[in-house]
Amino acid sequence: TAGYESKEWSNEKWVQLGKELEKEHTIVFASLPDDANVAEIKKELASLHFTGNLNEVAALIKSVDLVIGVDTGTMHLTAAVGTNSIELMGVTSPRRWKAYRRCTVIRKSKDVNDITVKDVLQATRL
Repeated sequence: TAGYESKEWSNEKWVQLGKELEKEHTIVFASLPDDANVAEIKKELASLHFTGNLNEVAALIKSVDLVIGVDTGTMHLTAAVGTNSIELMGVTSPRRWKAYRRCTVIRKSKDVNDITVKDVLQATRL
């Protein structure tokens, strides 16, 4: 979780995105143990779910092809281990806060929920 509601993409959109991606890919929702948002999403998807400490999450991120997330420290961790990412940004400035490498930013306005599932799916095909 991003820690600020203004940075959170809706659970409904995460579920829609997950259902689309599950058709062709194995997806993993990773979180720290106290992430209540991911618990809601888990109920809706057949995806793999991973909960671990920061070192375990870093190892998982390093082992995957792509990470999709909102403006969080996890996106910077993704850049640090060299994994490609799509970062959904709203209120914060991508110039200042986006992950520093291998990152595609999607930002339509200061409201991250203006980003559609279609926008993210298109970015996965770049």
